[in-house]
Amino acid sequence: MPESLGAKLKAAREAKGLTVDQLSALTKINPSFIDALESGRWDLLPGRVYLKPFVKICGEALNLDVRELYDKIDGLTPEDKKKYDVPISDPAPLAPVAQRVDYKIPIVAISVLTIILLISFVVKTRQKSAGTRGDFVLPARTLFKRGAIKWERPWERPSPYFQDNLSQRLRLETTCEISALVIADQDTLLKGVILSQSGKTFYADSTFRLSLSRNDCVIAFLNGVKVEGIGISSKKLNNFVIQKKDEIGPDEIK
Repeated sequence: MPESLGAKLKAAREAKGLTVDQLSALTKINPSFIDALESGRWDLLPGRVYLKPFVKICGEALNLDVRELYDKIDGLTPEDKKKYDVPISDPAPLAPVAQRVDYKIPIVAISVLTIILLISFVVKTRQKSAGTRGDFVLPARTLFKRGAIKWERPWERPSPYFQDNLSQRLRLETTCEISALVIADQDTLLKGVILSQSGKTFYADSTFRLSLSRNDCVIAFLNGVKVEGIGISSKKLNNFVIQKKDEIGPDEIK
């Protein structure tokens, strides 16, 4: 049986017109191992495990049927081959591998969405709550924006005291909480909040300048006389100039 394998390999090599060295160069197999295959001296191979790989390489290089060569190695007759006709090169089926599901991305996405919804709920709740507390809304163009005012002109410097002995007296009374800037002549008398259901009195020599966050809940009295034009709207520019002759007009203080 081994001789038949070796004779078949040798005959195929000679039919191709190849020497042992040429076949060795073609297959990268040591010439001595090719001689061992053709002479049936399998014991001269580096190990039995190299037999079929060497035969397969040489058979493919010589255009031989590798399955037939394997049958010669295994000692199978044509009858045995029909009885045990199992594909040699068919690999065994692999067991299915369970795939791990990454739950991190859905968890992160749900967490981010929850945070966004929570922030939106808090903002809407605060806006609704602010709307119910006297409907306190600051006009877009008012000097007060709930922040500090940068005094850029000399007459806007705060005054350290009220000038009680001056000729003009202005009284502001409120029914809701407002932010107000009150400037008497060249002195700033108030830059802050007037609480709901309260009032404040200011004094000046000639002119008052007012900037109110809203004026629909404010009543102004100059020397005890109600000032017309204040207390009519919360949507207009609420800057006013009140002069000696009880005149009132808009004034955009920048």
